[in-house]
Parts: sequence; structure tokens; C-alpha cells
Amino acid sequence: MNTNLNQTATLSRRSLTTRRITFDALFAALYVVFACLISIKASIVEISFASFPVIFSAFLLGPVDAVLVALVGSFIEQCMTFGLTATTPLWMLGPVLQGLAVGLLVRLLPVFRNGVSGRARLAAAIGVVCVGELILSVFNTAALYLDGWIVGYPVKALHLIVIPRLVNCAFRTAICCVLTRFLLPPAQKLFTMRKN
Repeated sequence: MNTNLNQTATLSRRSLTTRRITFDALFAALYVVFACLISIKASIVEISFASFPVIFSAFLLGPVDAVLVALVGSFIEQCMTFGLTATTPLWMLGPVLQGLAVGLLVRLLPVFRNGVSGRARLAAAIGVVCVGELILSVFNTAALYLDGWIVGYPVKALHLIVIPRLVNCAFRTAICCVLTRFLLPPAQKLFTMRKN
């Protein structure tokens, strides 16, 4: 009898692990699609929604999965767009830290653990999305400066694009907040039902 329980527990863990790997792969693929195919590119700014799968995986699966999604997704996107260069890890750092921060905030804030619903939980989710997008923008801007310094293009003129990058961050944050507001609750219900 005890052997059957152990086998059932082992199968359940394998099923959960397989499900998480599948979701991680799906979110990483969405990251690449959003970054490479569904982004708005202007001369000095790029509006990309690639951060949304990272944020979504952080809410649904936690910080480890969000970091994995960001690592795999940003690596593939960097290789497809710019090739593998010495500064590729710099550009991967922003999404990875975003996933880690959002995932940790979701795990540590009591509003997400204590079954709180309604406006308090929504406000907390929007706040977490804003923090994640700000982290991404700060680290990507720092990567831009470091990339210029390492590769050797002029970094003195980069201060001119700080304001457009902040506008880009605000626009991306607004879109991610709206998407989170409407897509996260049904996804969490579906994910919880599938987990049980």
C-alpha cells in the first residue's frame, strides 16, 4: 500500500515538473515572438511586449521559472537579432532581473498569499508590474551605455534618448498593466484547476 502511494506521489511530481517545463517553454517562445515579430521599432526607441511573458510566468509559476523564461527567451532573441556577441549577457540581465524581482515580490507580498482578492490584489499586481518594468528599463539603459563603452560607439549622445526610453517604459508598463488586469485572473484560475 505504501509503495502505491510513493509511486503516485512520484508520478504527480513528474507531471507537475513536465507541466512547468512546458509552460516555461511556451512563455520563452512567446518572449521571442513578442520581441522579434510583434514589436514597434522607431529610430531611437523600440516598444516591445517581450516582458509580458516574463511577468506572466512570475505570477503563475514563481521567480525560478520567470528567470528561466527570461534567460532562454532573451538569449534566443539576442542571437536572432544581433548574433552572439560579448555584450549579449548584458542585454539578458534586464529581463532576468525583472523576472526575479516580480517573482520574488509575488511570493513575498502577503496580498498574494493570503487569498486576498479584489482591488487590493489588483493594485498590488499593478504595482509589481510597474516595479518590474522599471527594473527592465533601468538595466537595459545601463546595458546600452556599457555596450557602447565596450564596443566603442559614442556614448556621449546616449543621454539624448533617456527621455524617449522613459516614455517607452511608461507605455510598455501601461500595456502590461492592462493585459495583467484582464488576462491574469482567468489564467490563474485555469492554472490552479490544472494543478489540482
